[in-house]
Amino acid sequence: MASRAVSSQWQRAAASLIERVGKYAASSTDPRPERLYHFTDCAGLIGIFDKKTIWASLATSLNDPSEVRYGLDLACDLFRRQIVTATNFSLDGMDGLVAARADESRAYIVSFCRNLNLAGQWLHYGRSGSGVAVGFYPERLTQPPFDLFRIVYRHEAQLEAINTIIRTIDESLGELLPTIDDERQRDRLKAVARDVAADHLWMASPKLKHPSFEAEEEWRLIAYELRGPGAPHGQGPAGETHFRASAGRVIPFKELLFDTLPAFEVVLGSSCPMGPDDLGVLVLMEERLGARLTVRVSDVPVRT
Repeated sequence: MASRAVSSQWQRAAASLIERVGKYAASSTDPRPERLYHFTDCAGLIGIFDKKTIWASLATSLNDPSEVRYGLDLACDLFRRQIVTATNFSLDGMDGLVAARADESRAYIVSFCRNLNLAGQWLHYGRSGSGVAVGFYPERLTQPPFDLFRIVYRHEAQLEAINTIIRTIDESLGELLPTIDDERQRDRLKAVARDVAADHLWMASPKLKHPSFEAEEEWRLIAYELRGPGAPHGQGPAGETHFRASAGRVIPFKELLFDTLPAFEVVLGSSCPMGPDDLGVLVLMEERLGARLTVRVSDVPVRT
């Protein structure tokens, strides 16, 4: 029985390992652009302005759930081909660990685009040109637990992001393992390292996207809710979960509520039935925001 107990050395080492890796992924360090745009339809525009809220949807319930699995699949492939390796703990079988995180834990995201002038953006996200894009000030979008991250598209940068997670854990273990006398407790610390790696690879996955989408210059507001053994029960840190239906699917989402909506303009798609002087939009802004934002029509010629 005594062998199952962990020493104070092990406890300090485990806490230090988790803290070191946590500092790496604590928040975004990318310089924020001056403005970002969120595509939606007329109903979405009303919802954003009426309640001063933005909806963050469960990442795996989006139109293409494979988007958020791309980073996990890439990491597992790098491990299998031994492009990313570790000296002090094993990466064998990480596929199962990261798959469990993807099944148990949840990431809620809101997508924004820096590049507003792509026909593909308006076709896919802007309802074939009939929708709108709301311009936001990025510095005023973040509120805990949501943080704003730039999507990483280039393969070399994705490789470095994954390698940094593993290297941080591996180097930390190299320092911490010698502080533990008992071999079985050292093995337990290595098991913790594998769990921590799986957690942080899962957290990195929504920030990685296939290189073919690079022109979008996407940014995402992301909040994480861990589930499974050891995770707290009940309402997550991102608040109450709501539900909506879209394309025959149930979409869980969180509401980000702002005292003052950090929006500065509305861009109408080229085939949007409203114009810049549409009284309905102007009244909506006056009544709900207390001011009129700039309203203009997109220069991208997309027609329904």
